[in-house]
Amino acid sequence: MRCDSKFVQPEFKDWKIVPELGLPEPRIFHWSRKTAKAGETDISSGIRITRNFPEDSGILQTAYDDFNSFFSECGIPADGKYGIITEMGKPESSDSYEMIISPDSCRIIAGNAEGIRRGIYYLEDLLLGAEGPFLKIGSEKRSSWVKHRISYFLGRPPSWTCDELLDDGDYYSDEYLNRLAHEGINGLWKRITFGELCKTSFTPENGEDPARRLEKLRQIADKCLRYGIKT
Repeated sequence: MRCDSKFVQPEFKDWKIVPELGLPEPRIFHWSRKTAKAGETDISSGIRITRNFPEDSGILQTAYDDFNSFFSECGIPADGKYGIITEMGKPESSDSYEMIISPDSCRIIAGNAEGIRRGIYYLEDLLLGAEGPFLKIGSEKRSSWVKHRISYFLGRPPSWTCDELLDDGDYYSDEYLNRLAHEGINGLWKRITFGELCKTSFTPENGEDPARRLEKLRQIADKCLRYGIKT
């Protein structure tokens, strides 16, 4: 069967992927067990997060916000006695961390903020994969074997129907960046030519409205950094 009609790409304004990526990713808890097993600690009565890791820049605020949302979703009170403590440790690899789980606390220890971020997300994963609000007592050290984990979202004309640095669209919503951060992404690749950002009297042929482009690029870079993602 022959079909001579061509596929017509919908207008960019009709694309649904951008608003969909702006929605919170649903978290499903498969908690079928009511009682902790031997070697586990029960945190169902409530947790208390203690931020002992020193950081003045607020770079971990998005991770802590997600942490609070996580416990709110699973119904564990945030004013309980089980301590979840972040603290400074010996610097090792770029985002390595140690997690020590005892009957009365869980310590996340790292030499930098990104290690703490990975530890927070890993603790969430442990609880998502558990049969109940239980943590296995013990300790482990974890580190990433790939240092740079890069995401690439938007293309460039003519394959792409918009220029994200010249329009008002926000293609990197907080929820989308939160998803990337949870997947371990720590880099965003932007395909932009130097000439698009630097128009001078010596290079009048360079790109349209470079000052606006550069400002939008700075906004994207600053927003991504809040999730530990460099541009």
